[in-house]
Amino acid sequence: MLLRFRLPPFSPKWIAPLLGVVGVVLLGVSVRGAGQRIDMLRSWPRVNARVDGGDVVSFVRRGQREAMYAGRLQLRYDFRGQQYAVAATEEVYSSHYAAQARGAQQATREGQVQVLLDPDRPAAPRLNAGYNAEFFFGSIVLAWIGGVLVFLAAVFSRAFRDEAPGTTRKQGGGAEGRWVAAFFAVLGIGFVAGGVSAFWFAQRELTTWRPVDARVDSTDVVWRPSRSRGSGGANSGSYPVDVYAARAWITYSFGDSEYHVPVVRGAYSNDSSGAARVAAVVRRSGSMSARVNPGNPFDAAVERPGAVRRFWFPALFTVPGLVCLVLVWVIGGRKRRPRRRAAAKCSAR
Repeated sequence: MLLRFRLPPFSPKWIAPLLGVVGVVLLGVSVRGAGQRIDMLRSWPRVNARVDGGDVVSFVRRGQREAMYAGRLQLRYDFRGQQYAVAATEEVYSSHYAAQARGAQQATREGQVQVLLDPDRPAAPRLNAGYNAEFFFGSIVLAWIGGVLVFLAAVFSRAFRDEAPGTTRKQGGGAEGRWVAAFFAVLGIGFVAGGVSAFWFAQRELTTWRPVDARVDSTDVVWRPSRSRGSGGANSGSYPVDVYAARAWITYSFGDSEYHVPVVRGAYSNDSSGAARVAAVVRRSGSMSARVNPGNPFDAAVERPGAVRRFWFPALFTVPGLVCLVLVWVIGGRKRRPRRRAAAKCSAR
């Protein structure tokens, strides 16, 4: 006779414990990873390596490149009587090509860099090893996610907690309003800060970046993972999809130097064939206008910031942030009104 197992009915009260457990696990993994990194910094030897050259590489999956970049250095060093000539790549990939290219150029110009070596694998040096955000990037991300989940667990535990029988709401605690208000306050401040930053970057690009005429050397199609869902036809469903865009490698002169950088042409979409057509059109054109950041000439953009990037895109962050802050005021106002009424009654008596 088969035993029938039936799951208990779902309750919103499960949300808090579930988020709390996941958050604590992530925090534990973060602490463990940070401890391992600290042990590496304390026990692994450091050597000064000569830099023979540097460039920037992209992450590749299934033969296609992602618009994520990392600096790569050609190094030469001696360790325990043996000479090594290897290529070392940054651990953290970034969508900001200009920062990676500038770092590789600076290391090549200086001609020397200090690396961290695993005694068991001396041919795999670690770049930028130290007490910095890049070396502890994985632990920082996990700690941030785990902390947010633990905070949400506290909010939901207050919102769905049981009150003791025979007690009023005030006697039962009534502190869940403050937790919910704190949650919306953090969310609102984060959204507003993101919107202000987006507007500031677009405005700075419009007013300070210099226009240049660039030559198109080559084009390709790049991808990136998206949290959006497929819609329509074969892409319909509730699963993450990859989105694609045309990328052009352009060359331009700025100051006394020549720069070869990638720029994304057009918006990302789940239509890879459309991105390929855009790439073909750009390749046939042979040239384009670009705008260059004077502070870092590796940083270039194709289109001049328009109303979408200057106003509507920042509004996508700012408006939800303001709504969250209004909710904070509404929740706080509701908590204060009963106290004011009680004070008025006492004064009337």
